[in-house]
Amino acid sequence: DGMKSVGAFNSSCRIAHGLLNLDGASGWLHASDLLGVAFYAAAPNASQLTCIPWRTHFDSYEEAGSAMAGNFTPSGHLLLTGTTRFITYFPLGVFAQYHELYQQLWSQLVSADGKAMLLVLQLPWNMISWRGFKLIQELRALLDGLGGAAGGGGGCGEVVAWEVSAPGVWLDYVTASMGALPWALLAASLVAGVCLSGAFGSAGA
Repeated sequence: DGMKSVGAFNSSCRIAHGLLNLDGASGWLHASDLLGVAFYAAAPNASQLTCIPWRTHFDSYEEAGSAMAGNFTPSGHLLLTGTTRFITYFPLGVFAQYHELYQQLWSQLVSADGKAMLLVLQLPWNMISWRGFKLIQELRALLDGLGGAAGGGGGCGEVVAWEVSAPGVWLDYVTASMGALPWALLAASLVAGVCLSGAFGSAGA
């Protein structure tokens, strides 16, 4: 099922919640800065996200009755396809707008073969900074912790996630440069020593 599964949606929402709870995100990152097909922010500058289930499941008649009255979170399947196994209520014309917007979002964030999904982080501040680098390091640690973890049922196998960003490239460049600095200084010292030896040797001759 690829991204059209309970496991994929659960994993995406778990990553989004984990990102919001990172130390480097505290005070600098809002739920509305994250964009994905498996969650949404209820309001601008909201502190938490609401997960969108791939399929809707009701554990009681009370929950089903509440959904019929319009008190429920629409599933990704419903928003994408416009079909559902349950009777639900939307105000006239509202669902058509959500359906169209969600289809547009899906086309931008999910690959054509349905095997990959993007989680987009949009920030109002410059990520190419020490604050941004710290956030990227914590995000990478979060994603490493999810390596090989099952998505949680629904036909999704192991979760494989990567961070891809321009600030991440800069971080890797700075890290690699700092790591190579001692060797560069050693090489420069050796070259300088050889040149000085040659110069003094020529002067002596």
